[in-house]
Amino acid sequence: MRLLGVISDVVQTPEVTPKLVVAHLRSNLLQLNPLASDMDISRFKMVDFGTCHRFSQGLQQGIISTMKAKFPYLASTSNYDLPHQWDLAPVGTQAHECF
Repeated sequence: MRLLGVISDVVQTPEVTPKLVVAHLRSNLLQLNPLASDMDISRFKMVDFGTCHRFSQGLQQGIISTMKAKFPYLASTSNYDLPHQWDLAPVGTQAHECF
């Protein structure tokens, strides 16, 4: 785990849990389906840039696993630890975690 990840995990807000965030995400995804029902979003791709803003590795794992299961448009993540686990493309820069 990189330094910023450790700092983020240590000072996270205790009332924000992976379970709470995933429940909120699932609610948002349910609201998206009716909004997009009359649009062709088959070419839509979403990129997760949550690593440097995450509360914990567990929280981001919950987000990625939920997105992969419920939202077929997730294509990549900036967390270089997760793409090989979830068949995603790594994107973005990791300079903020390396230097």
